Amino acid sequence: MSSARFRSSPTPAIATPQRKRPWRQRATYVRRGGVGYFFGAYNVHADVLFGSYCLAKTTNEVLAFYKQIRRRYPDHLRVYLVNDNLSLYWTPPIREWAALHNVELVATPTSASHFNRIECHFQPLREFVLNASDYASHTEVAVAFRRYLYRRNADHQNSRIRLLESRSKIA
Repeated sequence: MSSARFRSSPTPAIATPQRKRPWRQRATYVRRGGVGYFFGAYNVHADVLFGSYCLAKTTNEVLAFYKQIRRRYPDHLRVYLVNDNLSLYWTPPIREWAALHNVELVATPTSASHFNRIECHFQPLREFVLNASDYASHTEVAVAFRRYLYRRNADHQNSRIRLLESRSKIA
Protein backbone atom coordinates (compact mmCIF):
# COMPACT_ATOMS: atom_id res chain seq x y z
CA MET A 1 0.00 0.00 0.00
CA SER A 2 1.49 3.32 -1.00
CA SER A 3 0.21 6.74 -0.16
CA ALA A 4 1.15 10.18 -1.38
CA ARG A 5 -0.20 13.67 -1.82
CA PHE A 6 0.18 16.62 -4.14
CA ARG A 7 -1.23 20.12 -4.46
CA SER A 8 -3.59 21.05 -7.26
CA SER A 9 -3.60 24.35 -9.13
CA PRO A 10 -4.56 25.28 -12.69
CA THR A 11 -1.87 24.38 -15.24
CA PRO A 12 -1.69 24.78 -19.00
CA ALA A 13 -1.96 21.67 -21.14
CA ILE A 14 1.21 20.18 -22.55
CA ALA A 15 -0.14 19.54 -26.04
CA THR A 16 -2.67 22.27 -26.73
CA PRO A 17 -3.29 23.21 -30.37
CA GLN A 18 -1.93 26.53 -31.63
CA ARG A 19 -4.46 29.36 -31.72
CA LYS A 20 -4.31 32.91 -33.00
CA ARG A 21 -5.06 34.20 -29.53
CA PRO A 22 -3.58 32.47 -26.49
CA TRP A 23 -5.83 30.63 -24.07
CA ARG A 24 -6.63 32.74 -21.08
CA GLN A 25 -6.21 31.24 -17.69
CA ARG A 26 -6.82 32.71 -14.29
CA ALA A 27 -3.68 33.75 -12.49
CA THR A 28 -2.80 31.51 -9.58
CA TYR A 29 -1.10 34.06 -7.36
CA VAL A 30 -4.37 34.86 -5.57
CA ARG A 31 -6.18 31.80 -4.28
CA ARG A 32 -9.16 33.14 -2.39
CA GLY A 33 -10.56 29.66 -1.94
CA GLY A 34 -7.22 28.29 -0.80
CA VAL A 35 -5.52 25.23 -2.25
CA GLY A 36 -6.67 21.64 -2.14
CA TYR A 37 -4.69 18.48 -1.52
CA PHE A 38 -5.21 15.04 -3.01
CA PHE A 39 -4.26 12.15 -0.76
CA GLY A 40 -3.80 9.04 -2.86
CA ALA A 41 -3.28 5.38 -2.05
CA TYR A 42 -2.47 2.45 -4.31
CA ASN A 43 -3.13 -1.23 -3.62
CA VAL A 44 -0.20 -2.94 -5.33
CA HIS A 45 -1.80 -6.40 -5.41
CA ALA A 46 -5.25 -5.40 -6.71
CA ASP A 47 -3.94 -2.56 -8.95
CA VAL A 48 -6.51 -0.18 -7.47
CA LEU A 49 -5.94 3.53 -6.96
CA PHE A 50 -8.10 5.44 -4.50
CA GLY A 51 -7.91 8.77 -2.80
CA SER A 52 -9.42 11.71 -1.00
CA TYR A 53 -9.44 15.45 -1.70
CA CYS A 54 -9.02 17.76 1.30
CA LEU A 55 -8.71 21.50 1.81
CA ALA A 56 -6.10 21.20 4.54
CA LYS A 57 -2.98 19.16 5.11
CA THR A 58 -2.83 18.51 8.83
CA THR A 59 -2.34 15.52 11.08
CA ASN A 60 -6.11 15.13 11.41
CA GLU A 61 -6.64 14.88 7.63
CA VAL A 62 -3.76 12.43 7.20
CA LEU A 63 -5.01 10.31 10.08
CA ALA A 64 -8.55 10.31 8.67
CA PHE A 65 -7.20 9.13 5.31
CA TYR A 66 -5.13 6.40 6.98
CA LYS A 67 -8.24 5.23 8.84
CA GLN A 68 -10.09 5.12 5.52
CA ILE A 69 -7.32 2.89 4.11
CA ARG A 70 -7.31 0.66 7.20
CA ARG A 71 -11.10 0.08 6.93
CA ARG A 72 -10.61 -1.50 3.50
CA TYR A 73 -8.78 -4.52 4.92
CA PRO A 74 -9.47 -7.07 7.66
CA ASP A 75 -7.96 -6.26 11.05
CA HIS A 76 -5.72 -9.34 11.09
CA LEU A 77 -3.88 -8.22 7.91
CA ARG A 78 -0.88 -5.96 8.38
CA VAL A 79 -1.07 -2.87 6.17
CA TYR A 80 2.13 -1.18 5.00
CA LEU A 81 1.84 2.53 4.22
CA VAL A 82 4.77 3.80 2.16
CA ASN A 83 5.22 7.55 2.64
CA ASP A 84 7.69 10.20 1.67
CA ASN A 85 9.62 11.94 4.43
CA LEU A 86 7.17 14.77 5.09
CA SER A 87 7.24 15.28 8.85
CA LEU A 88 3.44 15.40 8.92
CA TYR A 89 3.33 11.62 8.34
CA TRP A 90 5.48 10.90 11.38
CA THR A 91 3.72 12.82 14.16
CA PRO A 92 3.15 11.06 17.50
CA PRO A 93 -0.66 10.68 17.05
CA ILE A 94 -0.14 8.96 13.69
CA ARG A 95 2.60 6.68 15.06
CA GLU A 96 0.44 5.72 18.04
CA TRP A 97 -2.55 4.99 15.82
CA ALA A 98 -0.40 2.87 13.48
CA ALA A 99 0.99 0.83 16.38
CA LEU A 100 -2.51 0.12 17.71
CA HIS A 101 -4.08 -0.81 14.34
CA ASN A 102 -1.60 -3.24 12.77
CA VAL A 103 -0.24 -0.63 10.35
CA GLU A 104 3.41 -0.17 9.53
CA LEU A 105 4.61 3.20 8.32
CA VAL A 106 7.44 2.85 5.81
CA ALA A 107 9.54 5.81 4.69
CA THR A 108 11.04 6.15 1.23
CA PRO A 109 14.71 7.16 1.23
CA THR A 110 15.45 10.87 1.04
CA SER A 111 15.26 12.20 -2.55
CA ALA A 112 13.99 8.84 -3.78
CA SER A 113 10.22 9.27 -3.84
CA HIS A 114 10.27 8.03 -7.45
CA PHE A 115 10.74 4.54 -5.97
CA ASN A 116 7.30 4.77 -4.38
CA ARG A 117 4.96 2.63 -6.52
CA ILE A 118 2.22 5.27 -6.51
CA GLU A 119 4.26 7.99 -8.23
CA CYS A 120 3.79 6.59 -11.76
CA HIS A 121 0.02 6.76 -11.25
CA PHE A 122 0.10 10.50 -10.61
CA GLN A 123 1.30 11.39 -14.12
CA PRO A 124 -1.94 10.29 -15.84
CA LEU A 125 -3.96 11.74 -12.96
CA ARG A 126 -2.32 15.13 -13.57
CA GLU A 127 -2.83 14.75 -17.32
CA PHE A 128 -6.53 13.90 -17.19
CA VAL A 129 -7.65 15.93 -14.16
CA LEU A 130 -5.39 18.96 -13.75
CA ASN A 131 -3.75 19.84 -17.06
CA ALA A 132 -5.66 22.46 -19.08
CA SER A 133 -8.16 22.78 -16.26
CA ASP A 134 -9.58 25.78 -14.50
CA TYR A 135 -12.09 24.58 -11.95
CA ALA A 136 -14.34 27.19 -10.36
CA SER A 137 -14.53 25.49 -6.96
CA HIS A 138 -12.98 22.79 -4.82
CA THR A 139 -16.15 20.74 -5.23
CA GLU A 140 -15.58 20.55 -8.99
CA VAL A 141 -11.99 19.43 -8.43
CA ALA A 142 -13.09 16.73 -5.98
CA VAL A 143 -15.71 15.46 -8.46
CA ALA A 144 -13.09 15.38 -11.23
CA PHE A 145 -10.74 13.32 -9.02
CA ARG A 146 -13.55 10.87 -8.16
CA ARG A 147 -14.52 10.48 -11.82
CA TYR A 148 -10.93 9.86 -12.81
CA LEU A 149 -10.45 7.23 -10.08
CA TYR A 150 -13.67 5.47 -11.12
CA ARG A 151 -12.60 5.41 -14.77
CA ARG A 152 -9.04 4.37 -13.98
CA ASN A 153 -10.11 1.45 -11.80
CA ALA A 154 -12.97 0.32 -14.09
CA ASP A 155 -11.22 0.22 -17.49
CA HIS A 156 -7.55 -0.05 -16.83
CA GLN A 157 -6.14 -2.83 -18.99
CA ASN A 158 -6.36 -1.28 -22.47
CA SER A 159 -6.41 2.45 -21.94
CA ARG A 160 -4.39 5.59 -22.42
CA ILE A 161 -4.12 5.77 -18.63
CA ARG A 162 -2.19 2.49 -18.60
CA LEU A 163 0.14 3.77 -21.32
CA LEU A 164 0.97 6.93 -19.35
CA GLU A 165 1.54 4.89 -16.19
CA SER A 166 3.93 2.53 -17.93
CA ARG A 167 5.99 5.47 -19.27
CA SER A 168 6.74 6.77 -15.81
CA LYS A 169 7.03 3.45 -13.92
CA ILE A 170 10.41 2.94 -12.28
CA ALA A 171 9.92 0.43 -9.49
